[in-house]
Amino acid sequence: KGLGMSTVVRQMLKHRNFGLFTFVSALQVFECTFEKNFLSIFIDVLMSDVSKHTRSIIISTSFILPWIVTIFLTPAVTRFGVRTVITCAFCLKVGLSIIALLVGHDRPLFIGAFAVMTRVFTECVCRLGPLVLSDLVDEDKVLHSRART
Repeated sequence: KGLGMSTVVRQMLKHRNFGLFTFVSALQVFECTFEKNFLSIFIDVLMSDVSKHTRSIIISTSFILPWIVTIFLTPAVTRFGVRTVITCAFCLKVGLSIIALLVGHDRPLFIGAFAVMTRVFTECVCRLGPLVLSDLVDEDKVLHSRART
């Protein structure tokens, strides 16, 4: 006999990891979308004294590099797990932010590199999101002894 929808929803709402995943996933999707849509504006404003060609290279790189880095991260995800890789990416973003705060906004090429690196880490985490969801589904399957999910 299958479970009713209300039972499954009640079980999910009681599950701490589901609530945490939902909250973090919403923030992550917002950050990915925000960076994707406004990066070029930020680059134009913060790097106005850098040539338009250099700014276009920075923006182009920020759209291509996440795909390449995600491919290279696949062995790390296999070896260490998705949680460890995402945690390391988050720690790197925090570290980069601290360095950017110390360096200041008067070094435009550093700002460009910082923008590209933070976008790469953010997009990689967004691309690893389905793996986190599959881990959550597997955990729910084990916790509630479901034959299938």
